[in-house]
Amino acid sequence: MDQKEFEKWNENMFFKYNNEGLKNNFHYQSNMKYKIIQAFFILFFVWGVLGEGAFAAATSKSAAIKSAPIRFAAIKSAAIKSTNVKQSAVKSATAKKAIVKKSVVKKAVKKAVKKKIVYKPPEIGSYFVALDGGEKLQGKNFKKELPVASLTKMMTALVFIENRVKEWNETIAYQPDKHFVYGNYLKLADGDALTVKDLLYSILVGSVNEPARMLVDATNLSEKEFIEKMNYKAAALGMENTKYVDTSGISPENISTSEYQAKLLEAIFAESDLREAMQTKHYEFVEAISVDKNEEHHFNHTNSLLGKTNFEILASKTGYLDEAKNNLAMVVQKNGRLLYVVTMADPSRYNDFTNSKKLVDKL
Repeated sequence: MDQKEFEKWNENMFFKYNNEGLKNNFHYQSNMKYKIIQAFFILFFVWGVLGEGAFAAATSKSAAIKSAPIRFAAIKSAAIKSTNVKQSAVKSATAKKAIVKKSVVKKAVKKAVKKKIVYKPPEIGSYFVALDGGEKLQGKNFKKELPVASLTKMMTALVFIENRVKEWNETIAYQPDKHFVYGNYLKLADGDALTVKDLLYSILVGSVNEPARMLVDATNLSEKEFIEKMNYKAAALGMENTKYVDTSGISPENISTSEYQAKLLEAIFAESDLREAMQTKHYEFVEAISVDKNEEHHFNHTNSLLGKTNFEILASKTGYLDEAKNNLAMVVQKNGRLLYVVTMADPSRYNDFTNSKKLVDKL
């Protein structure tokens, strides 16, 4: 190939190349524009999506921030309401329990009132009820030997009446070494003097101990002889299982039965002076001679039933020792009948003769 041919060929190749290059370049540019546009749309789409999400997120966050106080207030309000509801429920429940409890208490009180619940003494250990003339009406353990306590003074009074040598207004002077008994209720001083009548009423109304020993001096008997007379009298009355060791009943060795104490009570009631003393509700006196100026004395009958029964108590005598418990001897008038009632070993409270009253009420 000569120079001219080469130049021509070269020119043709260059033109061809340029045409193809232009052509290719056009296609390339077209592709690039398409790709750029495509990329732009992709970026726009992506931005739109991301922008919308970011906007939504921002909006959501803003709304959350704005709604947070509202939500907190709502939660707080709900909590307060819940607490108030719970407190109200607790108060309501407490009030209901209080009402129920009060109702239960009221029912219990009404039930108690309806049943008339009162102190119920224990049962009497021994008793004997006899009609006038000695016939037995009722009894329980009436042959059992028991301490008679101050029921002893009934026998002291009976032996005194049968052996008295001094007048009612004569006096007996208190001598501590001869007459003292545990207690000295009258607070007698050495040399204080009481009339014979005051001594008798002191033992049968007030159940005082020292006057029982002082009454011995109104007889011509020594105290030992007087006590022997007491036992002789018991035997004469047919009082078996009976023994006296002193005049006041301070010793638990003074023993008898409720049956034989009823027999003694009947013998005493036949003596007008003793009957009058044993039915006296209140007694008072002034010492004939008072050494310590403690001269006035007064006491009620030791039988707490006097004036508190539907039956008439014509005469009575009480007794009490820890070993004997409550003892009571009464002559009563009920439904036209004269009854001799003796209750012994009654473990009720001291001087509480409710059991004895109930016993007579049922006769």
